Amino acid sequence: MDNKEIIEEIKKKEIKMRPRWHFILRSILIIALGIIFSIIALYLLSFILFSFRPFPWLPFVFLLIFIISLEYLLKELKIVYRKPIIYSLLIIIFLLFMLGSVLNRVNFHERMERRNLPGTRQFYKRYPKRIIEKPNFEIKRIRRL
Repeated sequence: MDNKEIIEEIKKKEIKMRPRWHFILRSILIIALGIIFSIIALYLLSFILFSFRPFPWLPFVFLLIFIISLEYLLKELKIVYRKPIIYSLLIIIFLLFMLGSVLNRVNFHERMERRNLPGTRQFYKRYPKRIIEKPNFEIKRIRRL
């Protein structure tokens, strides 16, 4: 469309202005959905790291779906849509792996498994935790003379 066509449509009143609150509400919803998708993807990734054998394919597929959805949502934000898609995708994956590793190190899923929450009981039985022996380090006290 060139400028003349736009001005004609405005004069015909076919174009309606949207109020500012519409854009603010839309941004808030995008950010909220992005946070929810990030939390779900983070949980799934840390669960995959928690139970690596046998490889949990279903959580992996859901993880990919949530990463793609998160990328799509973030493309709506001003900071992200100007950059190439590979940059934002790599940043999302990097942050998810970092935070997923942190959740795995603090034994998040072992705690969830011990609590026997109603919705997670069958989930954790289906994918048993991997068995890896952790090194046993002892800290010895040295007596000073």
